[in-house]
Amino acid sequence: MQARINMPNYYRAPGIQAATLAQLGWHEEAQKAIRTLLALRPDFATAARQEYGKWYNAENVEQVIEGLRKAGLDIPASSMEGT
Repeated sequence: MQARINMPNYYRAPGIQAATLAQLGWHEEAQKAIRTLLALRPDFATAARQEYGKWYNAENVEQVIEGLRKAGLDIPASSMEGT
C-alpha cells in the first residue's frame, strides 16, 4: 500500500496510518508508519491521547490508541483504563 501526502513534518498522518494499518492486521506497514511518526515527534507516545482528544470523542481516541499499541507504540495507560 502506498499512501501519498506531501506534508513533510505533519506527524498526524503517519499516526492515523499506523493505527489503521495495525487494526487491519498490516503490522509491518504499521510499524513503518510508527517509525516515521517517531522520527517526526519522538514524544508522541506520551502525547497521543491528548493530541487525538482535541479532535475525537473519548471512544474514538481509545480506538486509535489501541491501533497504535498494536503497531508497537508503547502508550501509557490512561487514568480511565481498567475502570
